[in-house]
Parts: sequence; structure tokens; C-alpha cells
Amino acid sequence: MKDLSIILPVYNGENYIERCIKSILQTTGVDYEIIIINDASTDHTETKIKKLENDSITIISLSENKGVSYCRNLGIEKAKGKYITFIDADDYIEKEMYSILLQKAQEEDLDVCYCNNYELFEKTGKIVKSKYQLKNKIVKQPEIMKLYLTDQISRACWDKIYKADLLKNNIKVEEELAVGEDILFVLDVMKESKKIGVVDSYFYYYVQQEKSVMHTISPKFLQFKKVIQKTLEKEYETMRLAYSTEYEYFQGEMLVRGIHSISTLANKENKKQAIQYMTELVDKKTLKQWIKNPYGSRLVKIEIQILLLFGIRMHLLLMPIYKYMRGKLRK
Repeated sequence: MKDLSIILPVYNGENYIERCIKSILQTTGVDYEIIIINDASTDHTETKIKKLENDSITIISLSENKGVSYCRNLGIEKAKGKYITFIDADDYIEKEMYSILLQKAQEEDLDVCYCNNYELFEKTGKIVKSKYQLKNKIVKQPEIMKLYLTDQISRACWDKIYKADLLKNNIKVEEELAVGEDILFVLDVMKESKKIGVVDSYFYYYVQQEKSVMHTISPKFLQFKKVIQKTLEKEYETMRLAYSTEYEYFQGEMLVRGIHSISTLANKENKKQAIQYMTELVDKKTLKQWIKNPYGSRLVKIEIQILLLFGIRMHLLLMPIYKYMRGKLRK
């Protein structure tokens, strides 16, 4: 059995897939496999992958485009490692990431071990530290759920390694969601984890691509509401009752994520569409409760309070100020 299975979905990634794979191949001290799922790419992605193919790489080529969530689930099914991780095709890692996370996970018998990450803005070359900056520590329940629901643990799936048994025990990525699927997946993982660990190092580079789904105004951003709807199902009932204050924060934060995603991308050309989508996300009752919640950023709560008082158009006018202030806080 391998130490680690690295699941790498890719669709039309000819411009960056080699960088991603080469960064993984620098890994030392880990017996790993890379499972690359080529999601019916129509460019030269497969040619680029095959140039780097070796005994550690398994290529699965789909004849029909299925989406990243399907590919991740397929990777989980095929994985042979004791631990499983994910990487996005346009991102890359430091060579010691997996060896250090794996060593800590094995020494401490962790269900999940994760690290900090950088956001890299490809167009400008700007690198920003993630807002999630927990120090080296071990976290157990109930603190795990409290931290996750209040947005103090990263919602991404790719900055973590997971015990394979945990994922193979019926934890799946939600395939019907195009936005927010990571949030639900990691929520399910955290709900089932007894002990997780944090490594206070920046090993993962999350590359911001201008043409990605997260950088185009789309009705898909409304799916943050669907994330809330999913957590209202019976399987989450115990969590909602046990962590009622934290869950109340989580609900409001999902709406805030959608609002931020749309308002950050709004401009003169798409302003009408942005206002339309944001109107659907502004649930006043939920957001008012969120503002009163003891968790969260005071600055963002003031921002949402102004939105509720003066409306979406004023919010959009003030967005440059909000972005500047959030940026200053993250430095």
C-alpha cells in the first residue's frame, strides 16, 4: 500500500499541467501515487501529461466531461494510499509539503493534517498569505467543528491530507454543485474526524486564474444558498443542535461568500446582473443574525450592516474601500 494518493483532476490544462505535475514529482520521502483524471480535455493536456508519465502516475481519461467533483470522487475510489490528498491542475506545491504533513499525521495518528497556503495572482505575480493562519497545533472535537463552522479552518480540500479510510467510508464530493462543493466535503470530513493537525508552513500555491469559474459573474454563485439547504437535511441535525451558535454563523457566512464573490467581480458592464444575483443572496433575517453572532470579523460585519441599511448599489460603490481594508488586515 502506498503512503499517499494524490488526486489531480484536469480539464483543458495544457498551459499549466506540467508545472503542477513537476512540483509533485519533486516530493521526497513519500511513497506516493498520482492519479490524474483527464476530464475529456479537448486541448493538448493529455500529450503534456504523457510526457511526464512514470511508474508513480496513473492516467484515467474520460470520454465525456464530468466535472471536478466527479473526478475527485473517482480518484477516491481508485486510491490505494493510506492517506489521500487533492491538488488542482493550475496550482503547485513546495517539494516538502507531503513529506511533512504525512510525518505529522502518522506520528500523531491524525485523521486530517493541513498547512497554510499562498494565493498567487498570475497576471501581476502578487502573492498573498491565506487568511487561515493557525499555528502548529493538534485539534480535537468539539473544537474542530467550532473552528470549521466559524471559518477558522480552510474550506479548501487541497491543502489537506486525509486518512483514506475516513474518505472511503462514504464521504463524497457533492457532484451537483459547481460552487461550494469543497465546503460541504470538508464539513463532512471535519464532522467525522476525531483529531486533526495544523502545520504552520506555506506549502501550497493557489493560483488565481482570471478565466476560472470563480472569476466570472455567474448564477453558480447562488449555489452558496444550496450549501445552506444541504446542511438543513436530517443527516446534519445533530451538528446543528450541538453547535447552534457556530452553525448560525456558518449560514450567514455562506451568503456573505456569495455576496463577496459577486461584488468583487462587478463592473460597469455586468453591474445589472451583479445586482440581480446579489438581491437573491441578501436574506435580511439570516444576515442580521450573522451580524449579532459572537464569531467573525468586525470589519466584514460593518460592511454587511451598511449593505442592509443603504442597499446593494451603495455596497458596490464602497467595494474598493472594503477590498483595500481586507487586504491590509491579511498582510
